Amino acid sequence: MRRLVKWAGGIVALVAIFVVGGSILFISSCSGSMQACYASWRGFWGGETPEDRARWQSSSEFAVSESMLAFTVILSDGETGLLVVDRESGKQRLIYERGFGFWAPHLTVDGERLMMIKRERETARRQILSCQVDFWRCDVYLRTENNLRSPVEIEKDTILYSSTPLRIGEDGRHWYADYDIHLLQKGGVPKRLSDFGLYELGSISVANGKIYFAGEGPKRENPVIPRPSAKRVTDERSKVFAVNFDIEKQQISKPDAMLKPLFVLDGFTIGARISQDGRKAAVHNAQYGRGRGRYIYENVVVDLVSGTQRRLKTEAIIASRGVFVGNALVYSELFPDHYKIQEYDLNSGALREILEINHSQERLRTLERIELTLQN
Repeated sequence: MRRLVKWAGGIVALVAIFVVGGSILFISSCSGSMQACYASWRGFWGGETPEDRARWQSSSEFAVSESMLAFTVILSDGETGLLVVDRESGKQRLIYERGFGFWAPHLTVDGERLMMIKRERETARRQILSCQVDFWRCDVYLRTENNLRSPVEIEKDTILYSSTPLRIGEDGRHWYADYDIHLLQKGGVPKRLSDFGLYELGSISVANGKIYFAGEGPKRENPVIPRPSAKRVTDERSKVFAVNFDIEKQQISKPDAMLKPLFVLDGFTIGARISQDGRKAAVHNAQYGRGRGRYIYENVVVDLVSGTQRRLKTEAIIASRGVFVGNALVYSELFPDHYKIQEYDLNSGALREILEINHSQERLRTLERIELTLQN
């Protein structure tokens, strides 16, 4: 039995269900992220709306600084904006423009700039923006029809991101399936750092002289990371890898062997962020079940020095990837009618809720709009 699942963001998965030896086998071929693949499983069984599935798919899109947080919200089928919240006052505002979608927010370490991807809904045109949060003046780093993922600032005026060119088949079908890591300085020309050609590459983080990323789907002729096998093995429980990176020379070291997965934990590791001091990792991990009959997405804090772990369990539908801010890890949790923002103190081990946000589309559309001014 097969079913085609389509998210509001345009990601399509072919879901196949088989019964083998009394067990149910689920296979999903996705043109989006692994997290979306897992969401397709739940969408098949749960009968949720397209807006619900889009909300789950985008729930890992979360950014935070000492003074602000921002994440993707769903306004209707196919329309997305960024909810921006002042952490001190609690004031909520919305970045939204009709006919466009906003994705992949990233707040710089100093909290002064918010990076994002802006996409024209009816075309393949995309932009990477870097916006000053005081006055919302934005530099356009890149205009392209290539697909984009995970823009992050690694130093002022220099960013990394993942991208793949648009491929058009003989039948006119469009797809993106050759992701690599690129470096771009403001006003400059993109420089491709890798030659991976992966089916998926995102969740970029830089620390300890390395670029950490989540990847899957290597080409047969270039097996830079392990290919999935018919029989799942331990290493396939993680899609996180790292390559050596020389920021001064602006180059990565070409791997001389297949990269080994990092953060192999119970369940499936689908992304990771590394703290600024390089001592801790926030591992985004999916586990099946625990009595709830679906994948549970949680953060696991891993001490890279001692190897100790702390799983931040959740009762939410899904928890976003955590972001390190000072001595805390901050992340969002998605519930049927609201988000909760959680803060985990790395020193004391205390976990506290710092904000609750109603995510109804009607309410979101009443929020004050932030008008972006593009400077180039």
